Amino acid sequence: MCSVAALYLCRSNRPALLAAGRATLTFAHLADHLERTSARLRELGIQWHDVVASVLPDGPDFATAALATSAIARFAPVDSNLSRPEYEAIFFELTPKVVLLPAGKSHPAREAAHRWEIPVVEVVSHDVAGLFTLKGRVGAAGRVSEAARDDVALILTLPGGKFAPITHGNLLAAIDSIPVEPDSSPSLAPLHEWRGLVQGVFAPLCAGATVAFTGAESVLPPAQAEAPPIACNEVAVIHGELAARGPAVIPAYFRNRAATRDAFRDGWFFLTGRADTIRNGRLEISPLEIDEALLSHPDVEQAIAFPVPDPKFGQSAAAAVVLSAGSSAGPAGLKRFVSTHLARFKVPERILVLDTIPRVARSALARALGIKPSSHSAKVFPIQPEGIGAPLFTVDPCDEFASERPVFGIRLPELAKLPPPHTVEHVAAECIHALRRFQPEGPYAIGGWDAIAIEMARQLEQAGEQVDLVELTPRHGRVRRLIDCLAGFFSEQQMPRHDRPQLKRDRPLPAGIAVE
Repeated sequence: MCSVAALYLCRSNRPALLAAGRATLTFAHLADHLERTSARLRELGIQWHDVVASVLPDGPDFATAALATSAIARFAPVDSNLSRPEYEAIFFELTPKVVLLPAGKSHPAREAAHRWEIPVVEVVSHDVAGLFTLKGRVGAAGRVSEAARDDVALILTLPGGKFAPITHGNLLAAIDSIPVEPDSSPSLAPLHEWRGLVQGVFAPLCAGATVAFTGAESVLPPAQAEAPPIACNEVAVIHGELAARGPAVIPAYFRNRAATRDAFRDGWFFLTGRADTIRNGRLEISPLEIDEALLSHPDVEQAIAFPVPDPKFGQSAAAAVVLSAGSSAGPAGLKRFVSTHLARFKVPERILVLDTIPRVARSALARALGIKPSSHSAKVFPIQPEGIGAPLFTVDPCDEFASERPVFGIRLPELAKLPPPHTVEHVAAECIHALRRFQPEGPYAIGGWDAIAIEMARQLEQAGEQVDLVELTPRHGRVRRLIDCLAGFFSEQQMPRHDRPQLKRDRPLPAGIAVE
């Protein structure tokens, strides 16, 4: 048996997977679960040549599903934060036999699977980290066969609509060369990527280390973010192009002869010419996808997306367009158009309408256009991009969220660098400016720091926008720190507790807003 899963078949009581709110999974129980899950997949009709697409959120269930599925079929992890059109395009290319989704939750991937008549198998989580039951009906039981080294174990989605088929031989060679911490390894990178799944889960478990799922968002440094998605043993410059080869390098792109012909020559994989990836925190954005979405607009003649440096999240996406003569399209309308084609986090924060686009490299376009990173302005960033219903935008989040909605944070501007006056009204206006760059129109749901959230709701309603919800969190970290600071000050003054100042709202809530 050549699969990575075979390396886990040790009967040890050492902890294998840890996750907040769930019991620890030992290596012995992991081995049992992998055997049961592989057998269950065969009962559902899955065979070695079938593609099993997974749209599970990052966590221990994702990890064990990848291990069990890749042992008997082709496991294709897909980002769980995409839009329905994106899932439809990916499923059309992959033609999966089934799609794995969390049980009982609506999701755009479920709608996309329904369009292509692909069965959905639900993953029902248990109390132990990584343990689950597969619920669904597919077809007749598949035959039992062992994986060979040249069989495809994983199919990773790459920027630009390409797919990388990772064989069992690629995996075993790569894992053998990946350095691992001896005791435990936190899982921080997205699991649908090579660095998250292979480097962050497969390699540590193969070394007997414990993998901990913290639930925290990762912001990787740019050097690590720009690492190639495949491992290699030999790198060379051939005729001015960077190339790699070795047992860990993929043999070709998946079902893409033209791209394979361009990139794979004489046993080498040529890296030159690949599109830059925009890394916004832990999220990966392909500029080519933004280009295609903008160019599908009837008034857009030229379009190019490019990265803008961001001091906290590494990079953010922007785009420049040239419109046809007489077009009345503007940045806000173009953003709305792109949001119907791409996931919300892929919509450019800024779209510039130009007469001509400078002829420079994509990575140098921000500098050529004079766009500088703003470290003091408010900014929207993803916390929990997946969910049901309209997104909740929470101001200066410090706590974890237990919400079925998608949740996005609004980073407060730095007051020291913000032009005066430094009032609640001014800060709220800055936050609204960032919010409307991200979502130009309502209805809105606002949460977080109560003074700013309420003022934002008031200003939005005053501007004619619909605000459906203001979700106040009085135990929010920033307010809690303020209360503790005031309490400490007045304690030093020996003021009686009932005489200490209490936070109160100076303005009534906007009409028609429910407070949770």
